Amino acid sequence: PEVAKLKKQFKYAEDLKIPFTIIVGETERQSGKYMVKDQLTGVQESLSLEEIGDKLLNRDFSVEFRSESQKSNKIKAFDEES
Repeated sequence: PEVAKLKKQFKYAEDLKIPFTIIVGETERQSGKYMVKDQLTGVQESLSLEEIGDKLLNRDFSVEFRSESQKSNKIKAFDEES
């Protein structure tokens, strides 16, 4: 997609408090490495599917997301008791 569309999609993911987005394009498919963006920090890194799985399994999903006023709201993405 166009850069403007990607930015809109990243913003949508941030609004929904989705912690990671993964970009899969032709280059990523061919290389077996996928661009993973941490929605909280904005850091992007190229990872294999195995590395993505490890990252998600080892991640503490109690994270803080920036609100539009740049204040943080504590969220819990996974409740171990449910």
